[in-house]
Amino acid sequence: MSNNERTGGAGHDASTDGAPAEQPSILERALKTAGSDALKYAPVRFIPALTSLVTVPLFTAAISTEDYGAFYLISSATALLANVATGWLSSSSIRFYWICKRESRIDEYTSTILWAAIGALSATAGVALVAVFLFGDMFDPLVLRLVPVASVYFVANFLTNVLVQVLRAAKRPGAFARMQIGGAILTTVLSIVAVWYARLGSAGILAGVALGWTLMLVPMLREIGKEGSLAPRAASRRLLGEFWSYGAPLVLVSVATWSLVLLDRWVIGAFRGAAEVGVYSVVYALGDKIMQLVTAPLLLSMTPSLTEAYEMRGQALAEKVQTEFLRYFSIVTFPLIVGMAVAAQPFIRVFVDPRYAEGWTVLPLVAAGSMLSSFAQVAGTGLGLHKQTKRIMLNTVTAAVSNLALNLLTVPRFGYMAAAVNTIVSYAILLGLTTYQSRRYMKLIIPWNQLLRIAGASLGMGAAILLVFGRTAQSASRTASVGIVVGEAALGAAVYLILLVAFGGLHRKEFGLLRRLAVRMIKRG
Repeated sequence: MSNNERTGGAGHDASTDGAPAEQPSILERALKTAGSDALKYAPVRFIPALTSLVTVPLFTAAISTEDYGAFYLISSATALLANVATGWLSSSSIRFYWICKRESRIDEYTSTILWAAIGALSATAGVALVAVFLFGDMFDPLVLRLVPVASVYFVANFLTNVLVQVLRAAKRPGAFARMQIGGAILTTVLSIVAVWYARLGSAGILAGVALGWTLMLVPMLREIGKEGSLAPRAASRRLLGEFWSYGAPLVLVSVATWSLVLLDRWVIGAFRGAAEVGVYSVVYALGDKIMQLVTAPLLLSMTPSLTEAYEMRGQALAEKVQTEFLRYFSIVTFPLIVGMAVAAQPFIRVFVDPRYAEGWTVLPLVAAGSMLSSFAQVAGTGLGLHKQTKRIMLNTVTAAVSNLALNLLTVPRFGYMAAAVNTIVSYAILLGLTTYQSRRYMKLIIPWNQLLRIAGASLGMGAAILLVFGRTAQSASRTASVGIVVGEAALGAAVYLILLVAFGGLHRKEFGLLRRLAVRMIKRG
């Protein structure tokens, strides 16, 4: 099948419009734009990651492992309900923005998303509250007491989560970052107050997040209003139908993704108890936040950049951009996995209460699973661009069912360590299926030579950390571990960057581009 056939005609393939010599400059411009957007998105994950390093020690000291376990069970349940209620809408908001922009239907787009999200979340919350009222005896009392505040948290948190995708789709990383960072800081402060001063336990986290995002709705609606109308009369049933047609198969994808990420908490809770859920979830969340610090800016810029490249320039350019994103993900994830593997124990010793510190062993496993998840998203962009949502659904459901089966077989005996390993296996299955299925629609060129160079630099970094800090880190006190973690991070960053450049994993032009973009961002800030 030719590129023109796969893209639906020559109208989508700009590579036929000009001389081949133009292609490198187009690619370079696309990557510069994506890189600039990624740097603008970076604070969106840096601030939550930073606040986690502050809140995790505070919350683990103030909240029991059982209460924290109940919090993660209820928050995972709200995430599942949100995936069902609005997962299709979030994915459609990214895919249809440029289509509606091109067709001058942007007022319909913004209004439809706003009112569809409000209706779906409100209806889902109502049904869930009725179900809890009727079948409350089936729930753990620790979980049941969190339901009222969780219902408010559910609507406020996930409404803003849908709306902010409009800013992402519109490639407005500055506004996106302001909303996310403002919300992260506000919800963190309010949660700390509720946990430490109001003594609400894990309910305080939910209350702080609910109040914070409710307050953030005002500036967020103002930003969305700059894109298009928010009036109910501008909403379009026809466009809503298009959203549903595209996004409905992705509801199962969202549920399956939830299963891959969060269902293991419920399996652990059922067979091992809420306390083990608390230990596992705290360490998992900490490791995942750190990985998202480097992967999320790329993920946030990748889909809009590839969608724009595909719709405006054609598949040939989109394929090249996709390959470069795969390399960029490798550059930032490989060293983090190695770093967490060699420095996990002192790191966890510093940032969590001793009651949770035994979970340090899952940290590098969480990092590896997060990396495979990112790779699967890169590999699956071809399916998304060609609207092959049913294939995405089947791949994700297969991985999720595998994850559930593995957890039911191994978690009762081996506990949360088995859950962490099963997550890696399941994401590997998802990556394999996605890569295989995508080949028919968009060719993924894997830069093996570059990946080996990046891996070599990462392993060299890990060896340097072990050589300098290995013996000291294992027996250090919690106070001494602070200095060790700082030293490991500084040494690791320096050695990795030197080896990456020496091995040719990062090109001189790219290094210069990153430096210029960073300087520009600092000046703007």
